[in-house]
Amino acid sequence: MTKIQILKTLPFYLDYFLKVTDEHSLQSPFMFKFYNDLVRAIKENERQSDIEAVRQQLQSADSVVSGIDYGAGSRMSSVSISSIAKHGISAEKECRMLYALAQMTGAKNIVELGTSVGLATSYLSRANEKAKVVTFEGNDMLAKIASGLFQQVFCENIQLVQGNIDDTFPRFLDESDDIDMAVIDANHTGDALLRYYNLLKGKMSETGIMVIDDIRWSTDMYRAWKKLISHREVTISIDFLQCGVIFFKSNLQKQHYILSY
Repeated sequence: MTKIQILKTLPFYLDYFLKVTDEHSLQSPFMFKFYNDLVRAIKENERQSDIEAVRQQLQSADSVVSGIDYGAGSRMSSVSISSIAKHGISAEKECRMLYALAQMTGAKNIVELGTSVGLATSYLSRANEKAKVVTFEGNDMLAKIASGLFQQVFCENIQLVQGNIDDTFPRFLDESDDIDMAVIDANHTGDALLRYYNLLKGKMSETGIMVIDDIRWSTDMYRAWKKLISHREVTISIDFLQCGVIFFKSNLQKQHYILSY
């Protein structure tokens, strides 16, 4: 993020820390159980040591990737692999959360927009080796690195779709079964987030969840996040600071939570 981005988004971070609550404020039995199960799973699930070893290797890589587009507020067109591995992808704790969410929901059909180097994708794959994980990446070099990672850590249930996500993803959805879990971590603009959300919402299963990364990346992204959680079909929404999680379960009362993990 640029210094200007940080200054513009600082109020959103302050607002989070002023409003964040814990499990003692959760009156819904569903949310109380879900939240406590999630926190426990993040702490107790077995560490994916081989995947994290690759993270360490990538943090020392000196090659450069061109054609990077993070969306709103980004001025970077080229960036080193080491920088991406250190700052541009989900940290281990975030990956452990994705792993826990996929396990807890029993997700069998998982999609990810924005593969990057494939670390988070590998966690999704490991959560249920019988699940199908389809991940989309627009950058050729990142897709190549991710493909190598999947082979290295023996994640065989991943399908990587390379190319412009705005072209490849709608075509995929036309033929896809209902989606149990969707992770949006691609073009970081409000318009793109709302576009991907609108494409996905009609394909989400009754028990499906959607995870949106970097909701505070920019004013544009945060406004889009606030807009989509107001939609009628979203019943439960959770603000976890860096990412947001939403549910579409029709038997739940609409509620928004601000939590940590």
